[in-house]
Amino acid sequence: MNQIRFDCPGCGQTIEMPEEAQFERTKCPTCQHEFFPDKARIVRLAPTSPAPPPPTEPKTPLFTPPTSALLPSANLRNCIDCGKTVSVHAESCPHCGSPIKNESKHWTTGRLILLTIVVVAIVLTVLYLSINGQLLGLTPVK
Repeated sequence: MNQIRFDCPGCGQTIEMPEEAQFERTKCPTCQHEFFPDKARIVRLAPTSPAPPPPTEPKTPLFTPPTSALLPSANLRNCIDCGKTVSVHAESCPHCGSPIKNESKHWTTGRLILLTIVVVAIVLTVLYLSINGQLLGLTPVK
């Protein structure tokens, strides 16, 4: 069905309606002005075609990308429970729902505490040995 478009002479509001209604008295929805559309100002819109029917058979893709099993990635790993490939950023496996522990490549709090203790122990040992002269091979003065 074809549509037409024209402006209300009372308020200038653009109105669209079916082409068959162009000879009928029209009431503007904005200002309630009643009028016959001016034939010189009617714009015919392109006919609307119905949507194409959906395809009956799914099309076979020309290229099928390789599976993640063939191309290992740094962003993928295997789920511990089901063994399927999972993103390293996933909080749970999308296949079995098992929660995934994200082992960060960065230092964890426990590792930082351990490193701090080791560094402090080394610094204290060096200070103790240097004060007693053992670090330089000197014997302490008594």
